[in-house]
Amino acid sequence: MSFCILPFSTLYVENNRVRLCCESEERIEKYITPETSVDDIWNGEFFQDTRRQMLAGELPDACRICRLHESVGEESKRQWENSKVQDRDYYIGNDHPTKFDLRLSNKCNLECVMCNGIVSSAITKRVREYTTEKFVIQTQDDWNQQEHILKYVDGHKDSITELKFCGGEPFLQEQVLTTLESLVNAGVAGNIDLTFITNCTVQRERWFRDVITQFKSVKLNLSVDGVGDTLEYVRWPSRWDIVDKNVRLFKELSDTHRHIRVSLSPVIHLLNALELHRLFEYAAELKLNIALGPVLQTNNETYLHTNLLTDELRRTAWENFQPVLSNPDLSFNIGRGFVQDLLKQTYTPDPRQVAHLNSVVKYWDSHRPVKFQDQFPHLDYLINN
Repeated sequence: MSFCILPFSTLYVENNRVRLCCESEERIEKYITPETSVDDIWNGEFFQDTRRQMLAGELPDACRICRLHESVGEESKRQWENSKVQDRDYYIGNDHPTKFDLRLSNKCNLECVMCNGIVSSAITKRVREYTTEKFVIQTQDDWNQQEHILKYVDGHKDSITELKFCGGEPFLQEQVLTTLESLVNAGVAGNIDLTFITNCTVQRERWFRDVITQFKSVKLNLSVDGVGDTLEYVRWPSRWDIVDKNVRLFKELSDTHRHIRVSLSPVIHLLNALELHRLFEYAAELKLNIALGPVLQTNNETYLHTNLLTDELRRTAWENFQPVLSNPDLSFNIGRGFVQDLLKQTYTPDPRQVAHLNSVVKYWDSHRPVKFQDQFPHLDYLINN
């Protein structure tokens, strides 16, 4: 049955834009404004139509990513969210959300290859310095109008059960701390499950000591896509020594606080596929759970898809994974299907894909100390010299 609890329980908001979830692909834009409230959107035609489809066992076209995940035998976001709900009837008919997935700012210190300026202020700054013309990598002015959703959260704090923060980088955003402090001061933090998606370049000791540990549970999803120089390129300008130190600090927090959980949430794509097994070995060493996902699109294009790897390179990547996948210390929640899917793909380069890849490589080479072909010599066949 193609049912998802999210349209009945959770409000996803980025820069006042409301979506079904972080992975949905919707054609109808919905924004919180002084004239259009959260309740107007939540109880409006789009959400009502979507709920009717879900109750009829139909997945809307916007849920393509979940279909793709399920097609390779992996648990999709839809299935994961459903598994956490014991009584779905509790949520059906709710006139307001009880769970919130919030992107309060695009403030970020990294320029990750799979990202864009919409959710990274650092990328927007760099791209706009690089060119004033239309470019493959999208840009976005800083998000600075969050009072509508923050006021709504404050007005419904007694009924909140889950709160998730991403970004940007949430540990760089004062709005996140202010929101958490207000919930602690209101005495409701103990009712709320808290989740962060962080790039592990910053660790806010005071936030954890004084605020975050007050919540019912805390989940830290660590966006780490490799080790050593692979990580430093794909999530530039991060430094592996700092990321490694912070991962170990988060792991120590989890070991000393039973209500704090930590997992690595890497993505697999063209640039890291042949080295990602090293991250799995690192996870096994630290006994950290892995939840792997694929990069299907970047900036609405597919220039980082693993189908740009030759058949030989994809088999090499698959073979690199095999020894560590059998390691008993590796806790693998999601992603074995994506590894196996490497062998089902075929090398099918599209001229548009390759052209866009060359455009972004030229951009990366314009400011990064390590040139693309020096870092990824095995991908030389894709670069137009």
